[in-house]
Amino acid sequence: MKRKNPSKSAASTPESVALAKASAERGKWFTILGMAGLLLLTLAVYYPLRWGVFLWDDAAWLTNNPLIHHWRGFEIFWLSTKAMGEVQYYPMTLSVLSIEYHLWGLQTLPYHLVNVLFQAANAVLLWLILRRLELSSAWLVAALFAIHPIQVETVGWVAEIKNLLSGFFYFLALLSFLKFIGVGPKAAALSSSANTEKLYQNHQLYVISTILFLLGLLSKTAVCTLPVAILVILWWKDRWRDKEIVLRLIPWFIIAFIIGMVTVHVEHTSVGTHGADWRFTIGQRILIAGHAFWFYIIKLLWPHPLLMIYPRWHLGNSVGYIWAIAAVALFAFLWSMRDRMGRGPMAAMLFYLITIGPVLGFITFYTQLYSFVADHYQYLACIGPMVLAGELIYWLADKAGQWKHAVALAAATVLLVVLGWISFNQSKLYDLDYTLWHYVYEHNRNSFIVKGLYGATLLERQEYGPAMVQLVAANAMHRHSLPVVFNLAAGYMVTGHFHRALHYYAWYLLHDPGAVDAWTNSANCLVALRAYEPAARDLAVALKLKPNFAAGWMELAHVSYLAGHLKYAEKFYRHAIRLDPVMAKVKLAISAKMLPRITAGPATSQPVGHPVTR
Repeated sequence: MKRKNPSKSAASTPESVALAKASAERGKWFTILGMAGLLLLTLAVYYPLRWGVFLWDDAAWLTNNPLIHHWRGFEIFWLSTKAMGEVQYYPMTLSVLSIEYHLWGLQTLPYHLVNVLFQAANAVLLWLILRRLELSSAWLVAALFAIHPIQVETVGWVAEIKNLLSGFFYFLALLSFLKFIGVGPKAAALSSSANTEKLYQNHQLYVISTILFLLGLLSKTAVCTLPVAILVILWWKDRWRDKEIVLRLIPWFIIAFIIGMVTVHVEHTSVGTHGADWRFTIGQRILIAGHAFWFYIIKLLWPHPLLMIYPRWHLGNSVGYIWAIAAVALFAFLWSMRDRMGRGPMAAMLFYLITIGPVLGFITFYTQLYSFVADHYQYLACIGPMVLAGELIYWLADKAGQWKHAVALAAATVLLVVLGWISFNQSKLYDLDYTLWHYVYEHNRNSFIVKGLYGATLLERQEYGPAMVQLVAANAMHRHSLPVVFNLAAGYMVTGHFHRALHYYAWYLLHDPGAVDAWTNSANCLVALRAYEPAARDLAVALKLKPNFAAGWMELAHVSYLAGHLKYAEKFYRHAIRLDPVMAKVKLAISAKMLPRITAGPATSQPVGHPVTR
């Protein structure tokens, strides 16, 4: 007679089946409520962004990017790295922005809503990952990630959808890979060598995770550190000796290296990261990296003030090496305590170091021209310190015995309320260019780029005197900044100093001959000086660069009329109307006899192209 397996018999009893179903149902509702909580929390904290405006390089990525405005831009996004101007080769991000543009044009609310929803989705995915890694504080850490004040810059800045989108694919790829290799609450039995082969039979899941990782890289290359982060997780879970997993990560390292080199190439060519402003010695880079390492941690602990542009540090003081020494000492301490405290703290800080590593200063990037740090640089890296903080809260709560759940809940609630309130108020700064840049200027008055951007907002408010003070000072501090020179020229133009404006536009066009707006503004200055022939030549160059620029053709018609070329004026006027029928309503300074004859031209084309402004 065969002996029955007691465990098998117990598992098949009606009571055990009912308990399993009830447990699964509770788990399902717990997951739904957790997701809903993260979504509502995120929407509430970033509610002020409903009035948010386009900021700074939103112009280069979206509002003034002709590739975004036409479907044919997709071909260029994906197949070319040369025609992007100051925009990086992030084809996935540009494709999403283009789709958004064709759905709702340049209405700001939908762009901000998409960013907020991506942030909520990323928080949910992070929660699922941390649950799979069996962290007690998984939901708290995900909530901190969703609403911490340092995330406001990423969520409130439309162009930073590249952070949100790459993070979305990063989390999906990590979650898929963890499922593939069997990391999770039920994976203990599967991790034995006897069952290792069964773990890797789902090749489809591996292919999906690899594709997701690739899409993340094509959204923003910062996610290239994911395969190293996975190795850290495996070391923490004591599975780093599994050769099968390491071999599966080799293609990820190769893909990350290739796309990373493309990014570095574009950064040094199209974006213009070269020259004396980016030449740092090894010692200076160590100073930058050491200070940046602690700067981000301090901002997590004390998020005030939070600036779009932080002051650029001076690198001449050797005392700054203390930051680097302290970072090395921290890791030496965590390593020495790994047996007593466990590998978790070391793994969390290694994740932080690896993820923030590409922007610590050893690799050159454009924004080092005016600052070595930015809040959005630690979008993913902040998860490491947040995990440490979350687990520390739960560890301390455990000391309260039977009250541990109440203590943990109270501590988490207070923390989220305080940080959420700070983020809510920080989000209000994004309702106007002037509000944001005035705030940044109050905390960083000695930055040429801040002075330039603040001066530009003052120009828009028609506060010409204060605007010119800021722009002149910015140009004196740094004479190689194209945005500052452009805004300075615009300031001279609107204040009637046309000769000075022309001088700066000429310098600008010498360095950026493809700037349509600079050519048209230069033409406007020449018209004001009654130099109609040179103005027509400048407009002709602009229209060669942007042939569907209907307003430009209308302006050329006007200038041709003023220069006495009536036949050309009629020709250009007809062409402007064909490009955009709305142009037929524009009143030009043309004689009454001439006007009926010109406006008789057929309007056969749909409007395409938009005036470029900066």
